[in-house]
Amino acid sequence: MEKIAGVMTSKAFLTMKRYLHFCDNGVANDDRLLKIRALIEMIKQQFKKVPLEENLIIDELMVPFKGRSSLKQYLPKKLHKWGYKIFVLSGNSGFAYDFEVYTGKQDNVLLEGEHDCGASGNVVIRLTRAVPNNVGHKLFFDNYFCSPELQITLAHRGILCLGTVRSNRLPNCAIMSDSELKRKGQGARCQTVQ
Repeated sequence: MEKIAGVMTSKAFLTMKRYLHFCDNGVANDDRLLKIRALIEMIKQQFKKVPLEENLIIDELMVPFKGRSSLKQYLPKKLHKWGYKIFVLSGNSGFAYDFEVYTGKQDNVLLEGEHDCGASGNVVIRLTRAVPNNVGHKLFFDNYFCSPELQITLAHRGILCLGTVRSNRLPNCAIMSDSELKRKGQGARCQTVQ
């Protein structure tokens, strides 16, 4: 900090920061990340140069932020409840291979030929575009993303996956309630007949 403070005053730094831009402000676009899109894409391209691990995880994280921003989200179950929501594809080591900053419903865009698995499932589809098919990668995610449709879609690509489920996402399947499972104890299972 002293090296920076010795070179310029805080007023000079704030003035320089005010005029720092990563894009042309004259371009009309509905992209909410337009001002930093080039920087984000550059970072993502560098991440994608690293070889993928066998076990991959997709999860959401919060970058804490309490200031004013239309991108700020509130997630009551997270440690940092207010901030920017980012979906991340990472490995066992914690290295991020790809990420997506959540900017709203307009993010839910798929390429031609990609199967629509719902808003949360489509996040997984988009983040796994760089994962090669039929190589033996294993993908893990929580119940926010998991659905039978998504697991079938990934299975067709040769990507093994495992996730927790929400009972309301399993049509025609009777699952015991949480209280019943707790009563039966550890290792309890239920068998459904179709």
